Amino acid sequence: VLPSSLDILAELEANSPHQATELVAEILAAKDLPGNSITEFREAREVFHRHLNSIPEEFEDYLASLPEDYQMRQLYARTRVALTEEITLARLADESVEKILTLRLPDVVFLLFNVGWKQITAVFVDMACGKVVACGFRKHDLTKLHQEYQQSLLSAGSLPDPGPVTRKAVDRLLAGYEKILGPLLEGFLPYLKDRHLKIFPRLQMNTVPLHAMKIGCKRLIEHCQVSYGLSLGLFLEMHMGDADSEGIRIMTVYDDQRAPLFEGILM
Repeated sequence: VLPSSLDILAELEANSPHQATELVAEILAAKDLPGNSITEFREAREVFHRHLNSIPEEFEDYLASLPEDYQMRQLYARTRVALTEEITLARLADESVEKILTLRLPDVVFLLFNVGWKQITAVFVDMACGKVVACGFRKHDLTKLHQEYQQSLLSAGSLPDPGPVTRKAVDRLLAGYEKILGPLLEGFLPYLKDRHLKIFPRLQMNTVPLHAMKIGCKRLIEHCQVSYGLSLGLFLEMHMGDADSEGIRIMTVYDDQRAPLFEGILM
């Protein structure tokens, strides 16, 4: 058990997603690096992540690869840090949390999640006073829910019209989240009324429209304002950054693996 609210939030922040940093590095590499350097950067990235995403069959093979991959791994690390220094500094957990708690944002509540080995912890933070309330529930429930959802999507993919089966799968996923998170959120409804709830999902939770959950007889978004964030550090950067329109570019992020289309603001 962590000894203080600051420690709890710092631990959550240290384990927050890193995909945004990777995405920004790739965008800035394409924008700022010369042609040959972009290719080299991407090749170095593949080497750097190779053993993060797979396990060699023989540990001796992994050890043998280290000297030969050293230059490429160093190239990737140096280039990435240079491209994303500001966003990397924004993710320093203790410093980010200390700054966040000094903002004293009125009528704003943060909801953060930490996914542990056996349990998921939901943490509510009243941003007006810094009060923290943590509640736990079993990880098994969400894991089973998402396994069933993925299986339904696979089955739908072989149908001429996957739409009806996909919609039912999403409805079941949302209903499962309502069953798990509903009692927790329902107890906070009087407190959330007329406030802004900012949710920081984790892992598969990012695919779920949590604002559409029915809590009581209404959707969550009908009880309060709802928005989402990746990490406390990135929220802090956006909140404290200059909102001058000349420094803002609208960007669209997508891939070719049938992923949803996202639009956002790059500061």
